[in-house]
Amino acid sequence: MNENEQLTQTEEIQVEAETQAEKEYPVKNLQKKWYKAILYAAGLIALAFGIQIIIGGAAGIFLLIQAVLESRFSADVSPDEMTKILEDSGIINLVSAAASFAMAVTFGLWYKLKHAKHCAMAQIKETMKSAFTPSKTALFILTAVACYTIAVCTTLLIGYALPDTLDQYLDMAELVFEDGPLTLIMSLLFAPVAEECLVRGLIQRRLESYFPMIAVLLIESVCFGILHGNLVQGLYVIPLAMVTGYLSYQYRSVIPTILFHMLYNFMPRIINLIPEEITDRDGVWFAAAVILTAGVIVMQKVFSKKETQDAAKV
Repeated sequence: MNENEQLTQTEEIQVEAETQAEKEYPVKNLQKKWYKAILYAAGLIALAFGIQIIIGGAAGIFLLIQAVLESRFSADVSPDEMTKILEDSGIINLVSAAASFAMAVTFGLWYKLKHAKHCAMAQIKETMKSAFTPSKTALFILTAVACYTIAVCTTLLIGYALPDTLDQYLDMAELVFEDGPLTLIMSLLFAPVAEECLVRGLIQRRLESYFPMIAVLLIESVCFGILHGNLVQGLYVIPLAMVTGYLSYQYRSVIPTILFHMLYNFMPRIINLIPEEITDRDGVWFAAAVILTAGVIVMQKVFSKKETQDAAKV
């Protein structure tokens, strides 16, 4: 199967998916009902936070009881002592992984039942073939690297403007993202599945029935930022949200977005292989972001032109 046939099948899949979306969300009186999509998004984000709070709260109560018992039923456990107990126990990392897993199961099943209940394996294979041709795979990888460098640049800018905010985030990240297999599984599997099924699979699909695509990408990016619960991540994940939102719209599936998210989350481990003498220089990151972004734009235009020329020959 050549790229032209794959492109045609992708278009057919997209038309079929859009027709199904129109059946799910009838397009009438949209101007009067757009707020329902916003409320739907807000409700899902609240549910995500609720899952994290319930799991985190249960773990906190368990540790508090344990701390009281170990101090012979004394309630004189200061906040600093409690923080130290949490740090030493490593339970914060465990709780984060458990919450991420619970969200992946909840929103993964929700998305499956809502939008992919009748999705056959053959359709998934065709989506993968059309999304990962050699040229598109190269663009896919380059875009992931560009998004990561932009995220680093955003973090650096936040550090210049709000150093205390960045320090607080780094302290939190050190507790949550401890080095180890659990963090690796959480960042490369649980989090991508949970966040993509929730934001791109459920929220974006609903928004697409009420807003133009540009507005959809902006709103789902804001939702994605809010989902991370802090200013630093909320800002630096915006490029990731825009790209995955576009992929979800283009292929009518969260599979390409999950894979892109996995690659993005794996980038820090690749960057760690680069000598610190290079990565510690802020200018290197800003230069890399500009060069890589320009490369993505040029590559996209070249591939789009080639696809148009190939389609004209058919």
